[in-house]
Amino acid sequence: MNELNKPVVQDSKIELWLWSLIVIVSICVGLMASRSGVGNALMIWCISLISGFFYLTPSFVAISRNHTNKNAIVALNILLGWMLLPWIGALIWALTRNRAAELMEAQQTAALERVCPFCAETVKAAALICKHCQRELPPLKHGAAQQPGVARLEPS
Repeated sequence: MNELNKPVVQDSKIELWLWSLIVIVSICVGLMASRSGVGNALMIWCISLISGFFYLTPSFVAISRNHTNKNAIVALNILLGWMLLPWIGALIWALTRNRAAELMEAQQTAALERVCPFCAETVKAAALICKHCQRELPPLKHGAAQQPGVARLEPS
């Protein structure tokens, strides 16, 4: 199992745990409402389910965006989200740019690309022929100086 699959499995476990928490709390609220003689327990259960999802929105946003600080956002949301200010802070934090993940993704993408020495267009590093100018690409030199993120080739 490579390292890219591990966070996805962990994220799905966190998300499943959060959904379970919402359902369990909603069931408890519905049971308390029905035992206390409130007329429409089903409506109270639906309202508690919707409000539980709303309460955990920052956590779901952080998990879906694969935020680097998603565990801290989930903890802040669950422990202090009942106060309005920390909930807003968790939501804003979950919506902020994820620079570390973007940088890692850009480096992975750039490692797979190089610049054609004839037309200066970006092509895949494994390409033998440039898709833009249809010229044969020289093999990539392993010790050659590279521009950050893009492999440079010298024309032969």
